[in-house]
Amino acid sequence: MRFRLIEIAQLYETKPKDFNLNIPLSTFLYQGLTELEVQILIITPEHAQRYYEIQPVENHKDPFDRTIIAQAASTGFTVLSDDSKFPLYPITVISNYD
Repeated sequence: MRFRLIEIAQLYETKPKDFNLNIPLSTFLYQGLTELEVQILIITPEHAQRYYEIQPVENHKDPFDRTIIAQAASTGFTVLSDDSKFPLYPITVISNYD
């Protein structure tokens, strides 16, 4: 079985005005995630603790990125990202995945 996960913080970057919808954005997102069999990964207390344990690398202050990094460090999940800062953290990163 293949699992797909999405950090709920990534949904904050979705702008309702980018879509011409006849339904609420939340309904649209939940339907799309369900169709793609994507699981939403919630932020747990363990993730929050890890967030503060991992020191940010130089010039990387994005709290959403650090939340994703903390979750990956806590769970052992691999992160898909082309962000040049992610490989500087103690997580497994796959980049250039086109």
